[in-house]
Amino acid sequence: MFGEYTIYILLSTTIARIGAVLLLIFGAQILIGFYRYNLKLAAFYEARADALDLLNGESLGNLPAIVSTLSADQIEMGKPPKSPSEEVIKLVEALAEISKKA
Repeated sequence: MFGEYTIYILLSTTIARIGAVLLLIFGAQILIGFYRYNLKLAAFYEARADALDLLNGESLGNLPAIVSTLSADQIEMGKPPKSPSEEVIKLVEALAEISKKA
């Protein structure tokens, strides 16, 4: 039906599918990063709540020592996810090196 254009149609649909998969992977990396950050944040605040429970009505002078024992000093976001364009550039560079060696 399409004749000589069949290869171009297949190539364009394949590239579109690969691009969609790469965007899904990138989005999943971002969502996983947010999930891990929220877990760390929840653990941070639960440690603060546990410290208040341990005080049990005593003076608040002991609070900093208990809080520092139960929780981390800071919450980090972690490393940022790699963008699909960076991955494609690395792939092209690797393919260029392989073609030079051959």
